[in-house]
Amino acid sequence: MAILGARALIDLAIPTGIDGSKVLQILLRDGRSAQQVIAEAAAAIGTVNEELMSMYGGLLYTTENFYSIYRQGEGARTETPKKAEFVMADAVRSDTIGHMLPLYDYEDAVAWTPQYLKRAYPAQLTADVQLIAERWKNRVAKELWDRALTDAEVSIDGSTTGYSPGWAIGTGTNINYIPPQYGNNVFTSSHTHYKYLDDDSADWGDLLEDMVEELRHHGIGGRLVCFVSGADVAEWVALTEFVELNPNGVTVVAGNTSAPVRISQGEFEGLPGELFGYVKDLRGLVELRYDDRIPTNYCFLTRTYGNNNPQNALAVRIEDGSGFGLRVNPMIKNSLNPELDSVLFEATHGVGVNDRLKGVAGYLNSGADAWVDATVS
Repeated sequence: MAILGARALIDLAIPTGIDGSKVLQILLRDGRSAQQVIAEAAAAIGTVNEELMSMYGGLLYTTENFYSIYRQGEGARTETPKKAEFVMADAVRSDTIGHMLPLYDYEDAVAWTPQYLKRAYPAQLTADVQLIAERWKNRVAKELWDRALTDAEVSIDGSTTGYSPGWAIGTGTNINYIPPQYGNNVFTSSHTHYKYLDDDSADWGDLLEDMVEELRHHGIGGRLVCFVSGADVAEWVALTEFVELNPNGVTVVAGNTSAPVRISQGEFEGLPGELFGYVKDLRGLVELRYDDRIPTNYCFLTRTYGNNNPQNALAVRIEDGSGFGLRVNPMIKNSLNPELDSVLFEATHGVGVNDRLKGVAGYLNSGADAWVDATVS
């Protein structure tokens, strides 16, 4: 079960063997039973879980693994030797490194006591569920952008050896990572995927060019996606390299040789934010999306491999045997006459980096001379 959708959540909230007509026998103003209301709430939350995966699935991969292991650079270029007669080649072994993935429990609640349910209007109950859904969306979005735009290493359960790190950083962290060579590129301890520039002497185009290079020299090809702050959209649109998006059904008349109009056809789904254009970078076309949860002066570059693909940049660790998403848990009073006490909404997951090479965080600000972690509100 990858996602806790509507059908799954109804089954979990009202499991087989529970006599809902007895335990949840409260009748509401509109004639519905508490059992019906909880089932409807479960269905609504399940739909939100599916929407979240549809919205962010192109950035992440859900996994039950609690760690990730991958190869790192050997420090010097090597190659397969020619075979020599009567001499066996020296055996080699990969130099590996890894990191942990976090896991946290979350809980929200609505005060749906029997007294409240009997007196509440349907619109009040709907509003309660909408509030829970909104809070859950806020939580998931904050954690994803927090991880994408910070270089903080998170200690797992207070461990001094297990950490959930950010993107590739050569030195200065508990889990330093020097990538393996690719093509003519041999990486050193100065390698980092946290790029910054002073906007007194550079613009977003300069920063994006540096960021695109960071992905390309690891062999990451194809169309890249850059997520930017809604507050910075005007600056991105003003770039010379900006390519306007032409929605389907709109006809554009081109300019002349001295002032060509560059138009990109088509719109894409499955990623957060709103697509508003492209940048024609030296190393390929980059899709631009803005998201108001991203703070001003920041951006994030990656490549998507499809919804919930194991090659995506971020990982969402879920509990063994569970699925991704919020679930509904009616709390029943333990008494001679069991009845509904309250309704909890629970989830267990943790957001970490899946592939430390697949993401690059960018920071452009006046006087910037070092990377500064974003504060996602």
